[in-house]
Amino acid sequence: MNNRKFLCLDCGEQWEVPPCTAGGKHGYEIPCPKCGSMKKSRVEADGSQTACGGGHYHGHGHGCCGGHK
Repeated sequence: MNNRKFLCLDCGEQWEVPPCTAGGKHGYEIPCPKCGSMKKSRVEADGSQTACGGGHYHGHGHGCCGGHK
């Protein structure tokens, strides 16, 4: 599974984190490493962006998580 890519909606920083695993952090729990903002979108492999935030994206394989293995 590929790393997850995020884009900070406040400062424009783009970063990657390892795939979500059992016990790991979901995307909505990960702040921007540059400014600390929690406002972000997930950048998909095709360059499109997916909304990221809150428990309504908690479903594994959707939103920011990327699925547990």
